[in-house]
Amino acid sequence: MIFLTTGTTKFPFNRLLKAVDEAIIDLKSKEQLVVQKGISNYQFKYKYTKAFKEISFDKMIDYIKKARIIITH
Repeated sequence: MIFLTTGTTKFPFNRLLKAVDEAIIDLKSKEQLVVQKGISNYQFKYKYTKAFKEISFDKMIDYIKKARIIITH
């Protein structure tokens, strides 16, 4: 599993989300991508994506523990 988090600031990170989305599609991966995207409005094309605006601290720690890769800004 890959975990991507942008935090909950007032700034969108659509370019980061798009870059990760396109890269994982190019890799032809079937690995789950879990995203905490804050206010970003990017719509993922990668079909194995689970995206949330916000998640609880406990849930974030759970995803971090399970992730093979963590991406943050």
